[in-house]
Amino acid sequence: MLLNITTVIYAASIVLALLNYGAADLLIVTLFIFPIFAILLVLLVTREIPSHLVPTVCVALTILLGSAAWIAFQTIPLPGGLYAHPAWKEAEALVPEVRGTISVTPADDRAGYLRIAAPFGVFLCGLYLFSTDERARRALTFIAVAGGVMSFGSILQFVFAPSTLLFAKKIAYLDSLTGVFVNRNTAATFFGLLLLVEVAQARRATQAIEFRRIAKRFEEGRRLSPELRSQVAIAGLYLCLTLSCVVALLLTKSRAGIGASFIAVILLIVLASWGPRMRLPGRSQSRGPSAGRGASLIGGLIIILVFLAFGGRVLWRAQVQGGDDGRFCIIPGIWALVRDNFPLGSGLSSFIEVFPAYRDYRCGITGVWDMAHNFYLEGLVTLGIAFVVLALLAVTSLVLIFVTGLRTRLSFRFGPEIGMATLVLIAIHSAFDFSLQISGLAIFYAALLAPLTTLSLNEPGRRMERRRSSVSPRFAPSE
Repeated sequence: MLLNITTVIYAASIVLALLNYGAADLLIVTLFIFPIFAILLVLLVTREIPSHLVPTVCVALTILLGSAAWIAFQTIPLPGGLYAHPAWKEAEALVPEVRGTISVTPADDRAGYLRIAAPFGVFLCGLYLFSTDERARRALTFIAVAGGVMSFGSILQFVFAPSTLLFAKKIAYLDSLTGVFVNRNTAATFFGLLLLVEVAQARRATQAIEFRRIAKRFEEGRRLSPELRSQVAIAGLYLCLTLSCVVALLLTKSRAGIGASFIAVILLIVLASWGPRMRLPGRSQSRGPSAGRGASLIGGLIIILVFLAFGGRVLWRAQVQGGDDGRFCIIPGIWALVRDNFPLGSGLSSFIEVFPAYRDYRCGITGVWDMAHNFYLEGLVTLGIAFVVLALLAVTSLVLIFVTGLRTRLSFRFGPEIGMATLVLIAIHSAFDFSLQISGLAIFYAALLAPLTTLSLNEPGRRMERRRSSVSPRFAPSE
C-alpha cells in the first residue's frame, strides 16, 4: 500500500512539474523538491534497494554530493581571497567589506543547485519504486500512454489555439509547437524521448500479435477471440501514439532536435533488429532474427517516410539559415571564456553575467544570452574541471549500464535499447541547445532513466512480482 501511494505522489509531482511550463521557474523546482525528497526519505527507511542497483545508487549520490561540494567550494570565500574571480577586485574597491569567491554569482549558485538536485532525487526515487522488471515495465507503459496523450493534446492546442501555451498567451515561437515548454528545442527533445519509448513499445506489441491465428480465423469466417482482439488493439494504440509523437516532434521545427531524434530512432531500430531472438508470450518457438529484423526495418521505413513527408518546413529552415546562426557565431567567444575561467569555473549560474564581456558585436547586439546553447561549453565555463569529471562519470556509468543490459537481457532487452538511444539523443542535442538545463525536461529524463536502469541491471530470469495490476497489463504485451 505504501509503495503504491508513494508511486502515485511521485508520478503526480512529475506531471504537475511538466504542466507548469516545464518547471522553468526556480520556484516550481523548489516546491517540487519537497515531495520528491520526502518520498526518497520514506523509501530509504522502509525499503531496501536491491543489491544489483546499489552501485548505480552510489554513483548517483557521488555526482549529487560531489556537485554540491564543488558549488560550496566555489561560493565560500577562501582565506586571503584565494582563487577569487578577478571581478571581485573591482567590487572590493567600491565596497571593502565584500569578500571575493571563485563564483561570480554565489547566491544564485546555491539556489541553482536545486535544479541539479531535483532530477537526481527523481532518479533515486525511481530506482526504489521500480526496482523489479514488472514495476519498471509498468512505469514505461505509463510514460508511453501519458506521453502519447500529451503529444496529441499539444497538437490539438497548436492547431486550434496556436497563440496559447497551456493556459496563458504564447509570446514566443508562435509558428512552432512547444507542448508544455516555452522553447521549441526543449519540446523537440521531450517528444524525441517519447518517440523512442513509443517505437519500442509499438514494436513489442506488434510482435506479440499472432498473425497466423488471425489469418486462420478470417479464412474460417470466425470472429477474433478476445485475446487476439486485445493484441490488435494494443498494437494499434501504440502505433497511433507513435504517429502522434512523430507529428508533434516535426511541428516543433527544431532542426537539432529533429535531427538528433532521427539518429536516435535509427540506432534504436538497429539495436532491436540485430539483437538476440526473443521468446514471445504463449509461443512454443522464438521468432527468428529475420522476422524480427523485417518488422523493425519496415517500421523504421515508415517512420522515415513520415519524417520526409512532414519535415519539409524543417528542411527549408535549415537550407535558408544554414550555418548563419547566432549559436555558432558566439562559440569563439565562449571558448575564450572557458580558457579564462578553467579549471575552477565562474559559478553555476554565472554565464549570463560573465559572457557579455566576450560577446562579439558581429554576432548581433540584440537579445540577452542567458545560456550558451551548448550544455558542454556552459558546463566548462561555470563548473570547470568538476563538470568534466562529473559528466564523464555520469555518461560512462549509463553506457556501462545499458551495454550490460544489451548483453544480458532477452525479454526485457527493449529497456537498454531505449536507454542507449535516449543517451545518444541527449548527447547530440546538448551540443546545440540547453534542453537538459530546463528542469522539467531533466526531471522527465531522470524519471525515464530509472525503469530503464532496472531493466538493464536486473539479473536474467529474476522473478517478477506475483501481484499484477488489473489495468496496466492491458497496455503492453505480457512477458
